[in-house]
Amino acid sequence: MNRRSFAATLLFALVLCCLPVFASVAEQLEASLVLPTDVDADAPSSGFLRITNTGSANVRVSVRCQQLSLLHSEGMVVNLAPDRWKSLRRPPRRALRSGIVELRPGEYREIPFRIPAFQKKVFRISAEYEVGEQFAGEFKVWRGRVAAPDVEISRP
Repeated sequence: MNRRSFAATLLFALVLCCLPVFASVAEQLEASLVLPTDVDADAPSSGFLRITNTGSANVRVSVRCQQLSLLHSEGMVVNLAPDRWKSLRRPPRRALRSGIVELRPGEYREIPFRIPAFQKKVFRISAEYEVGEQFAGEFKVWRGRVAAPDVEISRP
């Protein structure tokens, strides 16, 4: 076997060996909603999207995020993303870098978001954490999208 074919075989073996590792990275994070037990429907309040590392390796995530919310007839959808900011509100790179944390297996971080006052009897909240490819490459953080199960808040 010549050097070129040996190198190609070795590279192919490394790629095959590492594919399961790369595939499992996207499944290392889990999201859940953390809400106060006494949400006042008549006043704005706060909630948290908890990002948990469920994998077996450390994962770098950015917890400094812009909240993008969409109100609809049944509640709201919250998207928390470190790479999508209103143009004048984007923090400097230094501030974005300071919001990056490394989660060990089992660790979590909570990202705050605002819940508006609502008039509905039942208000549904959907939330997700999303990081784009360009931001992930630039800051060497996890890339992808993870959504929390919906939570319903009942008005007393």
